[in-house]
Amino acid sequence: MTTLDAQVSYLLCFPDPVEKSGDPPEHIRGLKDAPYFQPVDIAVRTLEQANMSAGGESVFVTRQRYDDFIQVIEARFHLRDVLDPDTIQKRENIENSLLQALVPQKYIENGLFEEYVVLQINSVNNADSFVEKNQRRLAQFLRTQREALDESEIEEILISRVRYSR
Repeated sequence: MTTLDAQVSYLLCFPDPVEKSGDPPEHIRGLKDAPYFQPVDIAVRTLEQANMSAGGESVFVTRQRYDDFIQVIEARFHLRDVLDPDTIQKRENIENSLLQALVPQKYIENGLFEEYVVLQINSVNNADSFVEKNQRRLAQFLRTQREALDESEIEEILISRVRYSR
């Protein structure tokens, strides 16, 4: 298997209520390949954009508050050879460092936060054939799991796919 470099977007969400802001919310514009429907009426305010280090990697962090109630943090970092089983530990270290640094401790302790991971591999031309060819490693990546998964677990993990364009 060839080396697959990827951009990882690690998303963290948690409650962050504030008094109503007097600042106008940012305008959300649709993207070129996005679905045809209009953006939902959500007030978004960017709180901070900064570079930081986590797990020995450079990470670009964007903090945003949605509807003056939920904070969403996007932490973007590069991961070399993303589907190599040895990379799972590196990813875990980066994400753990980010979680501890960016989410208030009270939400970590009571589990009142959510995590999402978006994997962007630019060298892939055909997503369906890529998924079929790499299903075992993709499933392990998605579950952040080093041990082998059986066929039914892999199928369950990869059953749902979404796309907005070809």
